[in-house]
Amino acid sequence: MRNLMRIGVAAGVGVVLLTGCQSDDSTDDASNDRPSAQATNAAGEVPTTPGTPSGSGASGQADSLDGGWLGESDVDKVAMIVQKKKVMLAFQSADGQKRQACEGLLQQKSILLKCVEDNKDRLKGTVEISSGEKIAIAWTSGKKDLLTKSGNGQMDFSQWGLPSPPAAG
Repeated sequence: MRNLMRIGVAAGVGVVLLTGCQSDDSTDDASNDRPSAQATNAAGEVPTTPGTPSGSGASGQADSLDGGWLGESDVDKVAMIVQKKKVMLAFQSADGQKRQACEGLLQQKSILLKCVEDNKDRLKGTVEISSGEKIAIAWTSGKKDLLTKSGNGQMDFSQWGLPSPPAAG
């Protein structure tokens, strides 16, 4: 029950974080670098640019993904925190009707999550692209998320109402 409440708090804070971080009053074109549904091609694949590692050449190392990540998929806003192989993910549907929080592990390029409700969208995923500032995750459900490192790449877990994960040993 306590774990369920922690995850529920994470989802609520994640939604606030997502909606708060998505607005930018700046008129600078750089503010339009946010990932969006247009970041995928017609086949639902995330295109790569020259020099961007992808597929089996992607970094995939857990330490290289540490930090906070924000982005969108075709229908969801997504926030993810990775810290020493521990993953916390929150997402909200574009219409705001569906919210979910999940916790799990990152093992090389694989993400394995457990979610609060019977969510099947993001239980198992693979990091397909990792450039240090952007990652693409393909989920076995067929969903794809394109995420960008948030700010300096760090998020304080206490902002999500969650304790910091234990140090990996």
